[in-house]
Amino acid sequence: MRTASAVKEFTTIMITLSAPETLTNPNRAYRYKVDLVSIEQELDSQEVPVPKHIETVDLCVAEPTEEAIALLLSVKGYLKNYQIVSYWVPEDCDCF
Repeated sequence: MRTASAVKEFTTIMITLSAPETLTNPNRAYRYKVDLVSIEQELDSQEVPVPKHIETVDLCVAEPTEEAIALLLSVKGYLKNYQIVSYWVPEDCDCF
């Protein structure tokens, strides 16, 4: 039962993706973690719209740009239902 003080809980799913060119040339691979939120929303306990799902994607791209990150996610179908909210280089930044 939800109460007025209930807090919205999110499930974070970790997914790993690599651009094909990073597999053949690991020296040109840049690793990022990307937070995605669903376009689909629901109301929290305060009746404020919030993303229904949040995912964190661990990925490797051949160019260190936001465009390369968005392109890989788009090709894999993620940007149909999600939008990028942030990305960063993880502490262990090796792709392989």
